Amino acid sequence: MPIREIYFASKAAGDIHLLRHERSRDLRVDSLRFVWTGVYGTELRHFANVYLDFHMDVEVEFRPTFRAALVGDEWTGFGIKVNRFSGEVSFDAGAAPIPSPDNFIIEAVITRNEDGLAPNLIPPALIRVHVHTAATLMWLTPASMTVRRLSAVGDDRTRNRFTVRVQFSDGIIGDLTVRHGVTWGPAANVDTGGDPDEEGLLRIPAGVAAGATVPITATWSSIAGRLTATADMIVAQPWSTDPAMPKADLVDGSPDAWQGTIKPEVVPNVLFFGDGLSGDPADGAAFQSITNKIVHDLKTDPLTRPFDVLATSMNYWRVAVPSASRGISVRCEVFTQTVGGTLVARPVPPALVPPVAGAWQVENLIYAVGLPMPRDVAPAGESWAAATARRTALRARWTAIARTAPTAATVSDALIEQWALIGTRTFVDEIDAFPAMGLGSRPAASESSSTPSLDLHEDRGGMDGLDSFYAALRASNGVALSGAGANELGNLWAQDRADCRFDNRSLVVILSATKGGRAQQTDRHITISLESGNIDIPVNSAVVAGRRTVSIDASAPLPVTVDRDVWRVTAHELGHSLGLGDEYVDLPGIFTAPEGSLDRDGNLTSVAAVLNGARFSSARVKWNWRRVVKAAMLVEPIMPPAGSEFDIKVGPGHAFQFSPGDKVRLRERIHKQVLRRDPFECSSALVVVSINAAGDVLRVSGSPDPAELSRFRDGSVVYIPAPLPGGAAGEARLVAPKIAKYIDDNNRPLTPWPNDPTAQLGLDDRGRWRGTVAQVPAYDGYDVLWTHRNDARVVGLYAGGSGLGDGIFHPAGSCMMRNTNADTSAFCAVCRFVMVDLIDPRAHWWIDRDYDKIYPK
Repeated sequence: MPIREIYFASKAAGDIHLLRHERSRDLRVDSLRFVWTGVYGTELRHFANVYLDFHMDVEVEFRPTFRAALVGDEWTGFGIKVNRFSGEVSFDAGAAPIPSPDNFIIEAVITRNEDGLAPNLIPPALIRVHVHTAATLMWLTPASMTVRRLSAVGDDRTRNRFTVRVQFSDGIIGDLTVRHGVTWGPAANVDTGGDPDEEGLLRIPAGVAAGATVPITATWSSIAGRLTATADMIVAQPWSTDPAMPKADLVDGSPDAWQGTIKPEVVPNVLFFGDGLSGDPADGAAFQSITNKIVHDLKTDPLTRPFDVLATSMNYWRVAVPSASRGISVRCEVFTQTVGGTLVARPVPPALVPPVAGAWQVENLIYAVGLPMPRDVAPAGESWAAATARRTALRARWTAIARTAPTAATVSDALIEQWALIGTRTFVDEIDAFPAMGLGSRPAASESSSTPSLDLHEDRGGMDGLDSFYAALRASNGVALSGAGANELGNLWAQDRADCRFDNRSLVVILSATKGGRAQQTDRHITISLESGNIDIPVNSAVVAGRRTVSIDASAPLPVTVDRDVWRVTAHELGHSLGLGDEYVDLPGIFTAPEGSLDRDGNLTSVAAVLNGARFSSARVKWNWRRVVKAAMLVEPIMPPAGSEFDIKVGPGHAFQFSPGDKVRLRERIHKQVLRRDPFECSSALVVVSINAAGDVLRVSGSPDPAELSRFRDGSVVYIPAPLPGGAAGEARLVAPKIAKYIDDNNRPLTPWPNDPTAQLGLDDRGRWRGTVAQVPAYDGYDVLWTHRNDARVVGLYAGGSGLGDGIFHPAGSCMMRNTNADTSAFCAVCRFVMVDLIDPRAHWWIDRDYDKIYPK
C-alpha cells in the first residue's frame, strides 16, 4: 500500500551529536515512520524498516544539505559520508578539512510511491547532525528532582528522568538524554531495560521511604573517553497520604456572572491547573485573580459565544501545587542577548526550506548552511572593516560547503548578522516543578514553528504522576462524585467515568506562571501561558564554573490579570476538547487520511467526502444539519406507543419551551460523541399535543416507525427546526439554500478551486500569516441574489484545516478556530452548533438567533 506521510518519531527526531570518527544509527530502524492507509481504511504507522520489509512499493533516500558527491551508496564530502539508503553518518580518518560543516540536516525523501501520492507531494522528514571534536563537560538538570511515590511502599516505576546536557570543545551544548548511549545508575533506581527511549527513567524500590535522597548518575562514553554527572532524586510520599495535598476551588468568575456548582457528573468540568507557581502567597492570589478573569470573560463576553450561553451548563475549578521555584523548564535551545540592560533568551528559530525565488529569512539560512557557532558571533566593538571581512569569509564558506548556497541577492548583510547572533546559543537550566510544563522540546530539525509549543515535560512524571494527583484531589466546597468507584472530585480528570455524561480528561487547562510559547491541546490537557508568542525570556547567567548555560529569572511578580489573548486562546483550545479541529493552515501538505479520522472534529471534512463522483454535492456537506430553534434532551428512552400519541420525558421544566401545535423532530444524540455527518433523525414530523404540569413531559402525535423510536435514548434531542426564510416551505439547514445551489451549480467550494496547497502559506501584504486570515467567499461569475455576499461568516466550504492547505474543508471564512488572535474573531455558526449540541442543546435558541442575522436569504 502507498504511503502519504513520513516523519521522525518524537524521541528519535532529536538532534544527533557525533564526535568525529563515530558512526550514527540506521535512521530507518525505530526512527523514521511511514503513515499509510490499510486495506480497511484504517490509518497505520510503522517504522520504515518494518514497512519496507513487507512492501516493495515505496523507496526512501537520505540526502545531506552539505555539498556532496554520490560515491556508491554514500553521499561524500568534507570527510563525511551519509548512506543514501540508511541515513547512517560516518567519517574519514584524519582531521576535518577546512572548511567543513559543523552541523547539517539530513532529508529523508520519498523517491517512489506506487499508486499513491506523487513523491514530490510528500514533504521530506528532517533530522540534524552536529559534528564535534571532543566533549569537555556533562551535567544533569535540574540538580535535584522531587519524585512522588505512586504507591505507599511498592516498587514504583515512574516517568521521571533527568535531562542530560553535554558541552563540547567547540562551545556548543547538546541534549543527549535519549538515543546517545548514556548509561544510568544505580541499577536499582533507573530503567536499564534496553529500550533507548526508556533508559534512565527513575524507579523507587520498595522500602525507600519518603524523604530519602538518592544520587542518580549518568555516564556517556565516546571514543574520546567517559564523562559522568550526578543529580539527586528526592523521594516524596504519594499524593494520597500527603497532609499538604491542595484542594480544588470553584472558580466563580465575577459577581455579575452565574455562580454555583452543578452536579459534576452531568456537565463538563474545566480544571485550571497552575504550573511553576512558588509558595509565595502573592503567587496564589495572582493565580486566583487570573483564573477569575478568564472564566468571567468566558461566561459574559459574546465574542466567545457559546461559552456565555453555556455558563450555567459548565463547572470551572482551579488548583495549584507550589513548586520549589517559580518558572518553567525551557527544553529548546536558546540564544541570548542584552535588551535594555536585561539578559534575555529567545528560542533558536527552526530550519525551513529556502524559497525558489526571492529573499531568504534566517530560518532558510539555518536550513541551507547550518546553525552558527560561537566563533560566528560578532565581537564587541567590531569595526566596519572587520565586520565586512567576517561576512565575506562567511559567504565564501557557505559557497564551499552548502548544497544550496545563499547569494548576495537572497541573503543581505543584515540577515547574516541576525544569523550570527544565534551563535550565542545555549540552554536554560530546568526547574523542579509539578505538573512540570516544558517550553519547546529537545532540539530537532523537524520543528517548523518559530514559537515553541507548551506541553507537559515528558520526563517529569507524565500522566501517571498527574493521574495519581487527580485521584487524591478533593473539592474545597465538599462537592464529590456520587457514582460507583472512587468519589474524589479529581477522578473526573483521571478517568473516563461511565456515570458521567462528559469525558472531562481533556478539560484540564495547565497555566504556566511564565510568558511565551504556543498553546496546544492534547487528549489529556491544554497548555497555555500568561502571554502567547515567541517573546524574550528573562534569564540569569548560570553560576556554574565552565558551563555556558543560563537560568530562568523569575524575580518579577506575577501579574494579577491577563490580556484578551489568553482568554481567546483558552476558548480556542477548549474548542478542541469540545469537538472542534484547527481551521488554520501552516503546512503545504494535502489531507489524505480517511474521513473517519475527522469524526472528533465536527467542523472539518475531507474533500473526498463532499464529492459525489467528480462533482461537489451540498447534500454531502458534513455540517448541513437542520437549524434548531428550541430543544430539550431526553432523560429516558421513549416507550413504544400504544396509538398515535406517545410521551417524551425531558429535564425538569424543559418542556415549557414548547407549545401545543409545535412541529418537532427527534434526533439521536449520544453522550460524549461529537455531532457527525447525517445524525439519525425521526423520519416523520411530530406535533406537540400537550405539556404536563411539571414541564418534564411532552405528549406528541405522529406515526413514526416503532423501531426508529427505540434509537432515541437518554441524551437524544427533541427540537423545533427553523423554517426556511421568507415563508418558503421546508426547514432551514446550516448551509443556506442559495449557498448549496452555488456549490452544486458551480461544482466548487466558496474559495478558489482547484486549490493550491501552498496558497495560504507566507505573509500577506499586511504582514499577516495567510493561513489564519479571514477567507472572503469568492462568488465571481455567479448571480448573487442574497445579502452578505462578502461575509466570511457565511457557512459553506472553505479550503484548509488541521494545519494543511488542501484536501480538507472547514465551514466558514472567519472563526475562532482559524484566526484566534483577531480582535473581532468569534466562533462561526457551525462551531457554536457543535459545542452547544455536545454540552446543552437548549442553548441552540441563542445561537440560532445570531445566525439568522447573517443567514443568506
